[in-house]
Amino acid sequence: MARTKMLPWQPGKFNTKKDEAMGRWVARARYRDGAGKSVPIKRQGRTKGGAEQAVRAAVREAEKTWGTASSPSPLTLARLAAEWLDVIRPASVVIDPQTQSGSTPTAGLRMQSWLQYQQKLTAHVIPVLGDIPVETLTTPQCQRAIHALYDVEAGTGFRTAALTKQVLQQLLDHAVQQGYRTDNPVRSISKIPRKRAKPKIMTPSTVRKVHAAVTERQVEPGVGGPKPTSRLADAVLLIAATGMRVGEVLAIRWEDVDLSSTPPTVTVSGTLVEGRYFYRQDFPKSEDSERIYPITVPWASGMLLRRSANAEATRTGAVFGTRNGTFWRPSNFRKDFARALRAAGITEAVTPHTFRRTVASQLAAWFDDQSASIQLGHSSPEVTRRSYIVRPKLIPDFGEGLGNLAPERS
Repeated sequence: MARTKMLPWQPGKFNTKKDEAMGRWVARARYRDGAGKSVPIKRQGRTKGGAEQAVRAAVREAEKTWGTASSPSPLTLARLAAEWLDVIRPASVVIDPQTQSGSTPTAGLRMQSWLQYQQKLTAHVIPVLGDIPVETLTTPQCQRAIHALYDVEAGTGFRTAALTKQVLQQLLDHAVQQGYRTDNPVRSISKIPRKRAKPKIMTPSTVRKVHAAVTERQVEPGVGGPKPTSRLADAVLLIAATGMRVGEVLAIRWEDVDLSSTPPTVTVSGTLVEGRYFYRQDFPKSEDSERIYPITVPWASGMLLRRSANAEATRTGAVFGTRNGTFWRPSNFRKDFARALRAAGITEAVTPHTFRRTVASQLAAWFDDQSASIQLGHSSPEVTRRSYIVRPKLIPDFGEGLGNLAPERS
């Protein structure tokens, strides 16, 4: 038998319970407004009947206000998202065509983060929750949308789910701040599992093979373009000597290098940004990423001296610039790196970021986690421990420190 449709401006079935903590009765119901939409309503009272009477009175008041006029369309999550993205949109990047440097605001949201927020909302939130009125959105609805983004058995989607949850939570924080809601339903979503993938690092043997591959790189059959130079091998040397991010290494200019000091130093003063625009951002990823590296290993300092002796003045001053003197795109660097390994027959899953993890693990083993964190420019050692450091299986000899635990000699 079909369910009877609620009459306009009449509360439906009551769900009334006593809140023992408050000592009052709470009545919940739904009613259909003049536009035919089902609207939830909740009121309190000293008695069960009083709470339900308060609901009826509230519905009558709503009918007086909206019954003779067309009901306003509710604010949907899609409309709220458009409003919020417009409010937080950062200023446009102004790129100097001569130096390829981009002038961006250092305070507030950065454009690459804003684009990521927009992508997560467009791809994962709006298609599922976009038509739901903001005031009626519930935690179960948000939870189903977020937890559907990962697959535990396949071990995929955890990061996408976590980032989408962060963006949706910020969006509904905006709704609370603007008075559209009194609570944020995303804050009660159950925890998203975290993929516990062990960081992968290279053995000394693999490191040597990779250096040889990028040094001896030849043009692959069927691949056009100019003949390879030492640029790829030199950039890999500096990554191995410092653990810098690819975008940081390729953003280094000769003005960031001091070869007159002992030892020579390299200052991380910016990073390359790819996406809608390609430019040099004149500050690194975070405040902790601002650092000066002493280049103490001779194979890296010697490389810088050699490149300096052969360097020609260019408009960007990039240490690892292109033939046109522009900055080398990180995506093109990664392609060249992968081609070199493929041509050398290296089948291991090695990326430039593998060097970064290997550097962190080496420093943690020789010194401590804090040293590795400082070297990589992380905000805390916890980040480094979780995603970069691989502990050696062979435990160092701590026997001397355990001597007083021996049994008494007979």
